[in-house]
Amino acid sequence: MNYDLGQAPTPGLGRMTPERTFLRLCNGPKTGLEIPLHHLTMVLGRNNLPHGIVDIDLSDCELGTPPMISRNHAIFQWVEGVLQICDLNSRNGSWVNDRQLIPHSTEVATFVTLSLGDIIKFGNLEFEVITHD
Repeated sequence: MNYDLGQAPTPGLGRMTPERTFLRLCNGPKTGLEIPLHHLTMVLGRNNLPHGIVDIDLSDCELGTPPMISRNHAIFQWVEGVLQICDLNSRNGSWVNDRQLIPHSTEVATFVTLSLGDIIKFGNLEFEVITHD
């Protein structure tokens, strides 16, 4: 998928909704890239053709080799208007505001609620949750 939206509008301070919420990359070769979080569920990671495709592919955002992003690194979901995230037992972990997420186990998925302005780290990549009016 191509997430380059061209000239980005100024982030708004309004309520988070699937139509208005994005992840903005804060470091790396694609700094400033904005990824829409418009679907009810989205798996983030690296495409591994022909074996698997993720909804949010960070392959071209990596900060060197070996890759720090797992093939299936994390999942986002919208539940009753609330954005949540869960680490999918990734090798290098996921953090929200410097707190490491508990990796998903086969018994229990531990979802964390996200808010506007939260900083999310996947391996060595850092993102901010933003909205647009």
